[in-house]
Amino acid sequence: MALIKCGECQNEVSDRAAACPHCGNPMSAAPAAVTPVETQPGHVVTTEATGKTHKILQAVGTGVFLLGLVSCVVATGFASNAGAALAFLGALVYVAGATGAWWHHA
Repeated sequence: MALIKCGECQNEVSDRAAACPHCGNPMSAAPAAVTPVETQPGHVVTTEATGKTHKILQAVGTGVFLLGLVSCVVATGFASNAGAALAFLGALVYVAGATGAWWHHA
């Protein structure tokens, strides 16, 4: 067993790991076979194979959208138009992150 660096967080990870235990990034050097995980009856184990880049885009998009929405409610005139544009931009960034997460999900 050798240690390799995770491409996402740069921590050392086993070359046999399916995903980085630190950030959850899927490892390209992972073996093709899936190792079964023993769980108690009725419990579900979910492994998410999406890196954190797309999750960060979604979080930033949500924040910008909410900031624009609050700006629309509080402001009037030109500032209200700028708030609407900010909310629209936030929505676009969120959709880009969600689409990227969907597209790259294994």
